[in-house]
Amino acid sequence: MFMAERILPYWVKCCDCGKWRQYPLTEGDLTTDIVESWTCRSYRKLKKKSEDDKVENNLCISDEDERVQHCYSGYWYEGLGYTPLLKFSPTASLVASYFLDGVGLSPTDSNWEDNNVKEKLEQAEARPFFHPDSDDGIAFCFRPDVMEDEELIQFPEFGKIQNRYLALRNLILTLWALNYKQILTLDRCVNHLIIRGLARIAIIPQLERILKYLTVKGFINYGILQSTPYVWFPVCNPFMNSHVIVVGAGASGLGTAKQLHNFGMKVTVLEARGRIGGRVCDQTIGKVTVGKGAQIMNGCINNPMAVIVKQCGLVMKCIGDKCDLVEENGKVVDMEADERGDFHFNALLDAVAEWRKQTETDCSLGDKLLEIHKMFLDQTATDFTESSERLLNFHLGNLEYACATTLDHVSALSWDQNESFPQFHGNHTILTHGYETILQRLAEGLDIHLECEVTSIDYSAKTISVSTKDGRIFTGDKVVVTVPLALLKSEVISFNPPLPKKKTDAIKRLGAGLIEKVILSFSVCFWRKYSEKTGTFGHIPNMKENRGFCGIFYDLSPKNTSDKEKKNNYVLMTVLAGNAAVEAQKMQDKEIVERCLKLLKSMFPKERIPDPLESIVTRWGKEPFSKMAYSYVAKDGNGEDYTTLSEDVEKKVYFAGEATNRQFPQTVTGAYLSGVREAYKVHTDFEEENEDVES
Repeated sequence: MFMAERILPYWVKCCDCGKWRQYPLTEGDLTTDIVESWTCRSYRKLKKKSEDDKVENNLCISDEDERVQHCYSGYWYEGLGYTPLLKFSPTASLVASYFLDGVGLSPTDSNWEDNNVKEKLEQAEARPFFHPDSDDGIAFCFRPDVMEDEELIQFPEFGKIQNRYLALRNLILTLWALNYKQILTLDRCVNHLIIRGLARIAIIPQLERILKYLTVKGFINYGILQSTPYVWFPVCNPFMNSHVIVVGAGASGLGTAKQLHNFGMKVTVLEARGRIGGRVCDQTIGKVTVGKGAQIMNGCINNPMAVIVKQCGLVMKCIGDKCDLVEENGKVVDMEADERGDFHFNALLDAVAEWRKQTETDCSLGDKLLEIHKMFLDQTATDFTESSERLLNFHLGNLEYACATTLDHVSALSWDQNESFPQFHGNHTILTHGYETILQRLAEGLDIHLECEVTSIDYSAKTISVSTKDGRIFTGDKVVVTVPLALLKSEVISFNPPLPKKKTDAIKRLGAGLIEKVILSFSVCFWRKYSEKTGTFGHIPNMKENRGFCGIFYDLSPKNTSDKEKKNNYVLMTVLAGNAAVEAQKMQDKEIVERCLKLLKSMFPKERIPDPLESIVTRWGKEPFSKMAYSYVAKDGNGEDYTTLSEDVEKKVYFAGEATNRQFPQTVTGAYLSGVREAYKVHTDFEEENEDVES
């Protein structure tokens, strides 16, 4: 080990001729800066003038050391009697809580004390590795000291000596987190691969394999990345003639298509609407971008959509955890009452969690919460006042907003099944430029056919046929279906052969939820005192029947603008959830706006509230190519239904969308990641089929 750490020479590749040269021992340690600029002439400059004659033989015209060729044999690397440890890895400070040699890093270096990398990642809201004491449960965090199950399947040769793999994987993840605006190439990774001895050369093929794996899986090199003649994706695609059809140009469809396009495949996207985006649809009101569909991001740490926002150079506005709660008479709920109400509501949810440990018989979440609430009142003889009851209804209405349906329809056993998986942490934000800007960037360079409504998919033959309402037929090798769950339920697309019963049963069990939005612009910001700190304020309903109607308000008004620019630019967004969303389907826009305005006037009795300058009322329930907002686990359903819906059929028909993502349902991030997941499956299946043909 002493020889490997202190005595063996470094090897460095000439940037001009590409030949490997031994780095002079007298020059100390090799660094990334040296690797990036080293040429054979650099070697000459290090020698004394009296040695010029000898140095001349070390210029680019001289032969490469014959030992280098032996390194390219896999047997050479596997036969090493020691594990080469990375030196000066930028990962070191991020995994200092672990034994460094256990994660493939040299313990003799001092850069594990360097906080520069850690500070950069904190600013970027990136946390690629678990901290053993505090990071359990953060999505997209890797254990730096253990290979994951799928990694062991993909790289079984590293199973017994995992730190050889971990050093390379952790290096790649760190470099991506440090700069996710550029394609992470093999050359850039090699520049940071500092190891003594010829092992530095021998390990590069393994580094390339791991880089490709992490790219295809979508852990790195995703989003808005532009290749150039000199920089390209580290995925060599042997099946460029393969054709994939993607049905739907929402976040999941574009996520799938962008990944496959970056891998070099031919991709055709068919979208029924006259626009891209799916349930993302932005509109300008005044000078403010408002999301008629999704506009909020829940948790930014490690969130791929947050990464893409930053790749686009856009900003997000944080939403506070707490907000003022306002009664319909204008009274603000005091902090003590707010905390008591919050505690009681969360205690009810905790009681539901305890109850389901003892049963497998499902019921509706609404019934179970009511039962536990009554039991609490009976057993404690608590004086639960009318104001406490109204506060509870606010929380229940907010829960119906989260579930996109009334609690009577939601599974008490599985309503929050995704919480058993790691979730994204950090700030909740509003995308001030909207999600549509991001999706437009994802769509660049893709072959997208708008107003192309798919009616049938025939996968009975080797070549798949996709027919549209206007009589066109598209053919391909595989098809990825990304339409909303509600359309699958209504069977607007026929499949031949019919989909497996297991899948259709899951489609029937999952719930297609609905919320609507009301967006109003005013000439004055009469709500500022309540939204200034958190950007939101809540409405306490005066009766159970009103819960879900404008339960929470979001201030979308721009902050960093002059007073002149702010004029006529104050915007409120609110939500209709539960029964309120259902009732809205029968109401006219004008009626909904008037009711909302009446409510605001009662909440702000001392303010002179003008009529809104502009208003928007969404109609997702009636939108023919959505018919819903997002999914939920219905009574007698479970999280496994999400998994079943995500399963491919005969490695020909694949499914993506938020309703196929068990870990992140109901979100744009979940939809996008489901597309990335299916791109990986499609690519992997093509590779396996290609290998079968060759064998």
